[in-house]
Amino acid sequence: MTDRIPAIDLTRYYKKRELHGLALYQTWLYSEEFNDYEPCLVIVNAVYPHAFRPCVVALSAAYLYNDGRYMARRVGQFIEQLGLQGTPSLGYKIADLFAENLDDLIKIPPNPVDAVVGADATITVNGQKHTVEVLDYVNARQS
Repeated sequence: MTDRIPAIDLTRYYKKRELHGLALYQTWLYSEEFNDYEPCLVIVNAVYPHAFRPCVVALSAAYLYNDGRYMARRVGQFIEQLGLQGTPSLGYKIADLFAENLDDLIKIPPNPVDAVVGADATITVNGQKHTVEVLDYVNARQS
């Protein structure tokens, strides 16, 4: 049995900022289907970060947030997910926080990984010995 990889690991991020009681992370979202990461923006309640569900905008869906009607619908859901009292000014702050950072989403570098030797072997081909290493890639530790 293999270990499951979390979709979002907020101990690893590219940038973080806090504003209006919200924390915005520029990080990576893991897709089990593609076994790969993509850049994303994540907003959590900065006061109670583990008490509510994070709000995530992946790079592949960022274009949807240029539509004001779509953004308004999602902001209403985000307020609920964050466990906040919905007011027009709060909705505007969340929409503004995402809008300000959508351009930065494309600037997030690929998920940093370290190459680790998973196995090595010595093989003989036509009388010559060759050493081969099989590499595995693991998430780099956050500095």
